Amino acid sequence: MLYVNSLVLDYPACVSFKEVLKRLAESGSDGKLWSDAKGEVPMLTKFTPIQRCPKYRNYYFMDEVHCSKVDVETDKPEKFDWSDLIDADRKLGNLLTEEQKRVSYPMFLHVYNDFFRENPGGAVLEGVILSTIRNIREALLTFDEVDTILKGELLRELEYFDESVEMLEKARVEQPDMGWLIDQIEEHAKNRDPKVLYLCHTL
Repeated sequence: MLYVNSLVLDYPACVSFKEVLKRLAESGSDGKLWSDAKGEVPMLTKFTPIQRCPKYRNYYFMDEVHCSKVDVETDKPEKFDWSDLIDADRKLGNLLTEEQKRVSYPMFLHVYNDFFRENPGGAVLEGVILSTIRNIREALLTFDEVDTILKGELLRELEYFDESVEMLEKARVEQPDMGWLIDQIEEHAKNRDPKVLYLCHTL
């Protein structure tokens, strides 16, 4: 494993610091690609675009904190789960700019879906979390930068199965080289399956 410079985050108004991990992956290691466009590379930790202040549990975007590099070995990745998602959405909510929504909503989607990646037999989360993630999925469908394949996947996760197939057929015309991906998502849409898929692909 290769450790590189870590970052120390200086949070505004918190007088608090937190060290976060930055690691490099071993060359040639295989990764995973999920149908919600989340990629996973072994031994590589990415910074979440939103960080939580350790003192007051306020949330900040990475461009809002001061970062200092330090030469130490550390292993303290930020880990969000669905309860953090709800907390962050409640505290940031209406304060998010359109650009911040574009940064945070894919992260929120992956955080929610991580619950099912880690608990494949788990029951569907209900209540506030289900309402929140549904709103996030629907918002992502309106973003121009979200490609047609991911929109087809979002429609499938929302259980709009016929609309998902229609969107994926549009994607097939736009991106004929991505047929291997479209085929897998479309098959599950036709089978009325909304679960997030692990798609065999080397990153």
